[in-house]
Amino acid sequence: MFIPKIADFSENFSSLEGIMDIPHGGIGFFDSGLGGLTVLFACRSVCGDLPVYYYGDNARAPYGGLSSEIIKNYAAEAFDTFSALGARAAVIACNTVTAVCADSFRKIYPFPIVGAEPAVFPAAERCGEIFVLATPATVASLRFQRLCLRAVEKYPDAHIRVFGCEGLAGAVEKHFFSEDFDFTPFLPRGSPDGVVLGCTHYVFLKKFIKEFYDCPVFDGNEGIKHRLSTVLSENFSRCEHSRPPETTFRGFFPPVTTFVPEKEKNICFGLPGSKYPFFYEPEKLSNGLFPGSSKITDPLKENNTANRCSPNFPENRENWGKKGAFSGIFFLGSGKMVNKSVCEQMFTYKIGVDF
Repeated sequence: MFIPKIADFSENFSSLEGIMDIPHGGIGFFDSGLGGLTVLFACRSVCGDLPVYYYGDNARAPYGGLSSEIIKNYAAEAFDTFSALGARAAVIACNTVTAVCADSFRKIYPFPIVGAEPAVFPAAERCGEIFVLATPATVASLRFQRLCLRAVEKYPDAHIRVFGCEGLAGAVEKHFFSEDFDFTPFLPRGSPDGVVLGCTHYVFLKKFIKEFYDCPVFDGNEGIKHRLSTVLSENFSRCEHSRPPETTFRGFFPPVTTFVPEKEKNICFGLPGSKYPFFYEPEKLSNGLFPGSSKITDPLKENNTANRCSPNFPENRENWGKKGAFSGIFFLGSGKMVNKSVCEQMFTYKIGVDF
């Protein structure tokens, strides 16, 4: 498996180079590194044919040991990029960034933001002694502490023990694909009834952690998937063809007009999960801007070759993991080469997805 080295990271972390070549109006995913790819893998099926932006800041990962102010500044670079791309929604695919930034970012940015939270409630419902493995920054956040308190109040039989596993996220980032690396020194000892993974990086180790503790392991990715699906359903009509909502900016990037590249013949605006997704066919592209007129086509017509290429077309669903799921993802940030390589192998060959 080819994994680019640190030298392959872009030095210009927040560059807009190539941004005009990316379809606008998609869904953004942000993480400090590889961990968010596990979230993307879980959520890809609810994104439909909308463009997906994965912004990974691998060169500055992990974030778990950084101050809140630095984390906010780094994360804002990614979310300014999503604003410039006219994102319809964004996912903070990182527990640490969610704990530090989610509340403030929801007041700043014009699109819905879905955060990542440890699956403490599902674990507390089923288990007695619970280990929560998280980063030091997540453990120190009031948001996380309140989450654990609410879980104990609802399920008084649960006993939650929280561990700030310093260095574990960084070890996953650097050594996950090394066959002989030992992750056990980063794990607390004990015999819990259940383990909660409080960092998306740890999801790569889910099977290993389950075998190490011999108990159920919970991660929050399915919860993120459900919340993203709900956000998309509540905010966008099933056959919406209008431009995404007007975006506002913190001042880092200039406004960018939503456009449809000439190479894009059909863009799907059907809601993820809808039985009959609709497609937008530009009749004429004028100066690269989104045209005002459109044609709605039946995705099940035999002669609709463009629709038949969609992963939403019934006969293509079984092959989606090898083709369509990866093809609509655009990689940004300092780790775009690394993340693209790993993500392609996750979706195409199912390497590293044993979780």
